[in-house]
Amino acid sequence: MKKIAAFFILLSSFQSSYALQWNQIQEPTESPVTSVGTTSNGCLSGGQAIPFEGEGYQMVRTSRHRYFGNPKLVIFLQQLAKDIHKSSSGILLIGDMSQPRGGPMNSMHASHQNGLDADIWLWLSPKQLTNNERENFAAPEMVRNDRTNVTKNWTQTQVELIRLITEHPDVERVFLNAAIKQSLCEQSQGQWKWLRKVRPWWGHDRHVHVRLHCPENEAHCKETAPIPAGDGCHELEWWFSEEALNPKKSGKKKSSPKPALPAFCNAVLNAQ
Repeated sequence: MKKIAAFFILLSSFQSSYALQWNQIQEPTESPVTSVGTTSNGCLSGGQAIPFEGEGYQMVRTSRHRYFGNPKLVIFLQQLAKDIHKSSSGILLIGDMSQPRGGPMNSMHASHQNGLDADIWLWLSPKQLTNNERENFAAPEMVRNDRTNVTKNWTQTQVELIRLITEHPDVERVFLNAAIKQSLCEQSQGQWKWLRKVRPWWGHDRHVHVRLHCPENEAHCKETAPIPAGDGCHELEWWFSEEALNPKKSGKKKSSPKPALPAFCNAVLNAQ
């Protein structure tokens, strides 16, 4: 048993060290653009940095150096900001995208690896944030402490934001807290087909995690498993069970070996 435990400790250390290599890279490759592998096991060639500010948006937490993506993602975010600004006059706040060359991160995310994921705050800012606010300001909470319903901060503005996101043909799915999905289901009454793309997940109570489809003609990119049919509203019961709301802690979990990154990522990581 001691040998097995030592193996997992060594493996975890190796994986953290490997993620640190990707984290330390400061610039994208100059090679042709391609998203490689999946969002949770891949990398990004020819990534593009999004400007920190633009029409209707600001980037937050820029010190993390996670503001790179496939150009398809950058275009999507910039257009979304323009659209939501026209309807609400609020400023879209965009959080983590990918590292300069994608790849595994050493904190916070298991996905965001191939330049097709982005976090967007659900709260729209009424004004431009200062540099200090962009790094430290916490957006208002959208879900109650008991995680069974939304707060008064969840308004029609947020509903419109999610609709604009999910109705875009390039969006593959979004992740939101189950309480938010439940609120959307109640309001929809079975009429909003775009709700199919809204998938419940832990956390995601202040931001929405957006994932795009693989761009056409990028053969190295792999899609996530297809979304089940239906709007998913009749499958939410488990998310409000004791098991989901208060999962039991059974001691330190052993880290299972992660699959190796696609071979193409070695060239991306080591490119000059």
